[in-house]
Amino acid sequence: MAKFESSTFGKMSGRLGKVVAVKRNGKNFLREYTVPANPQTLKQQANRMKFRFVNRSLTPLRQVIKRGYLDTQAFPKVCSKVLKTAVEGEYPDFAIDFSKLQPADGTLPPVEMVTAETRKSTSEVIVKWQIAPEAQLQGNADDKISLVFFDEATGSCFFHQNIGSRSDQMVTVLLPETNKENPLHCWAYLSTSNGNMNSSSVYIGQLKW
Repeated sequence: MAKFESSTFGKMSGRLGKVVAVKRNGKNFLREYTVPANPQTLKQQANRMKFRFVNRSLTPLRQVIKRGYLDTQAFPKVCSKVLKTAVEGEYPDFAIDFSKLQPADGTLPPVEMVTAETRKSTSEVIVKWQIAPEAQLQGNADDKISLVFFDEATGSCFFHQNIGSRSDQMVTVLLPETNKENPLHCWAYLSTSNGNMNSSSVYIGQLKW
């Protein structure tokens, strides 16, 4: 692959004769174009469809994932991991095992023994967790907890950031009254009070009203 820099032609992309212009790590390159042997094999169609399926399914969680990883480039990395570990079914009927999705990750110790209870009459979700005795506590009591709720059927995401502290051991959140017939995937994760470190997310389960 030849490095491509040109003040004459400026930015280039796409195919030009026998070469194709590509961008990698912020720099332009030219490489020889190779015609795919069979760009429409069933395996290739399945891989492309799987990629589009994962990207489309997780797009509503894009901003949550950026915050959860403290990384503006985290979304494609999470999509790649989901492609490898969490996609079930065969082409063209794919599904995602959301228990294997992590909308947040980090080195801060996560919440322990977390549970959630729904109250359909009030549209509330009550989330409880446990903390170790003070002498054994990893992390700080004032670490902040965030909750992520995701309606897979509609693509609706409800993000409640820093709504309580690790030491509270319980928090109640109010969710929109719409789509109560749909279950919600739910995750919890912690952040330091200054926001510069997160824990890995914990999958609470699929909540039903």
